[in-house]
Amino acid sequence: MGFIVDIRLTADSGRPRILLRGSDSASIALDPSDPLLVPHLASARRWNRLQGTLRGDRLTMPLNGHELFRDILVSGVPERGPLELSPQGPVEFANIYVRDLTNSRD
Repeated sequence: MGFIVDIRLTADSGRPRILLRGSDSASIALDPSDPLLVPHLASARRWNRLQGTLRGDRLTMPLNGHELFRDILVSGVPERGPLELSPQGPVEFANIYVRDLTNSRD
């Protein structure tokens, strides 16, 4: 699965999540207080771009062009499933792209 999601947060957005293959155990939380994310998150009301690749149970993901994860193990992710967006307050999602990488070399 390859994906791109643009997300715009506000001060009241909470911790929106992206569930990989629909799995709660394989979710990415956009927590504005997470020290891994803070240096790369755009200020409130500006757009952030998540672009990821999930091959099997391995995730590579940049945020706004800065690599957060490279080939990390994602435990509990099913073989197949949808990409789900789970807002936890006011948040905007745009430019959502998902592609199947099963038979791709990308």
